[in-house]
Amino acid sequence: MDNPCLYKWSDAVDYIYQTVHVDDGAGICSSREIADEFMQEFLQHVRKAVLFHEVKLYLGMDIERSEDGTMFRVSQARYIQEKFGDHKRIFRTPMAKTTNLRVAEPNINNDSLLPITGKLRYLADRTRPDILVATGEVSTGGAESPSDEHCEVAERVQHYLIHTIERALLLGGRGPIVLFGYCDAAYISVGKSKSRLGSCLFLNYDSGAISCVSKNDTTISHSSTEAEIKAIDMLCREIESVRSILKFLGQEQLEPTKIYVDNKSAMELCKTLKVRNSVKHINVRINYIRELINARVIELVFVPSKYNVADVLTKPLAEDDHNRHSQVLMEGHTNNEDGILMTIESYEYYINMIEAEEFLNNNTTEITPMIICDKN
Repeated sequence: MDNPCLYKWSDAVDYIYQTVHVDDGAGICSSREIADEFMQEFLQHVRKAVLFHEVKLYLGMDIERSEDGTMFRVSQARYIQEKFGDHKRIFRTPMAKTTNLRVAEPNINNDSLLPITGKLRYLADRTRPDILVATGEVSTGGAESPSDEHCEVAERVQHYLIHTIERALLLGGRGPIVLFGYCDAAYISVGKSKSRLGSCLFLNYDSGAISCVSKNDTTISHSSTEAEIKAIDMLCREIESVRSILKFLGQEQLEPTKIYVDNKSAMELCKTLKVRNSVKHINVRINYIRELINARVIELVFVPSKYNVADVLTKPLAEDDHNRHSQVLMEGHTNNEDGILMTIESYEYYINMIEAEEFLNNNTTEITPMIICDKN
């Protein structure tokens, strides 16, 4: 057992992998006969248990399996309809790009938003990571005397959910398990000046994200670079945990896990041995990241902000950017019309070629190409 909620059993032929959540469990096994044999033994130790061979509903999430068995569609459309079905206005993003709840003034005449944010959090943490930023911002300052702006955003998110009710997480895929992720930070210097940190992890290019985080920093950052380093640090700890679980499941990651970052200054600080007075207060974080780089646990890779999927987990975006990142976040890279995967790989290759040419020509001019590639 590698995780208190994850178990496995196997012999030379058969296997069982089991997860547990309070009094519910979900798992996979090599055959129905093995599942039935497991249940017979399990019933000797509990009062009552029911085995469902085909999982269609788990912890309030509707689960559909593709015909070839390689993909799972996980949604909460029924819950959204039940809780917010009377919200019919059309909003294509959960939060306007120009909205800043950090400077909103409390209004003692407004009721607490806790009943609403609890429902939104239930969705955001399971199948709708596209509302994580809006949910987090509404929750910050929405518990007591929320501002009029807080109430407006909370209402808007509910309309947005109904308008996008068919959205779902696509999990699975045919490709090998290769862990990689994105991280980003929104440096905030006004109002409550604690930056928002975001990260997401993918198991392959076909699947949506298996882990999404969007949270307010616990301390104020002195620069955007410091905020980015905190985001990298946060994702590194998640990666260590997931790599350990994958090893337990027989999918050990032998190569470094790539982390796509859009801040070159943060990358440089983590890769070099230079220690500056301006960052000495975060040296522990930098040394931790550098240690993982040297141990080949992670690899930092630059990606333009336009293609940093974690951008949607740190700030409200314009409609096109929000939809592009949300689609990759929930449906994976190969299901995205923009060809995000090919863009990242081509960008990496092109940047390496440019750097080599600059070195040979002793030319240090910074070049920032923009590459759009079709996924086919």
